[in-house]
Amino acid sequence: MHFYEGNQYRIDEFGIKGNYQGKGFWKEFMNLLFKEGKEYNIDFLILTTNRNYPAFSFCKNIGFV
Repeated sequence: MHFYEGNQYRIDEFGIKGNYQGKGFWKEFMNLLFKEGKEYNIDFLILTTNRNYPAFSFCKNIGFV
């Protein structure tokens, strides 16, 4: 999406099936998004999660604020 602050990519929902969790798929996917985002001039990557979910601390660890 294009906004006045720049181009942004929003992830509304994303999940990893239970038996695939903890195997690096999420991190690999995020690294791909960061890389592709630079190539496509994405200024912001927006992800919403609940503070009580394990994904919250993971997202903070890889650079989300």
